[in-house]
Amino acid sequence: MVKLEPAGCDLLEAAACRVAHLSLRYNQISDAGAEHLGRCLGNVTSQNTHLTTLNLAGNRISDVGARHIANVSCTDHMAA
Repeated sequence: MVKLEPAGCDLLEAAACRVAHLSLRYNQISDAGAEHLGRCLGNVTSQNTHLTTLNLAGNRISDVGARHIANVSCTDHMAA
């Protein structure tokens, strides 16, 4: 199983992050990983404002994990 490392999350959270398209297809990401990714992408104090597409196809994310991602995207421009 692939784990999201803190260094990767630090990069996504950084104000200078210019990643617009991120593909994490087929990385065996679980609901716990989706929750962690959601926290990396945004919280009350910071949000990645450049990411416009996120591909998570082929992972092990259920509706529960998807909600963690959706909670971030609904408060950000990704929902548009």
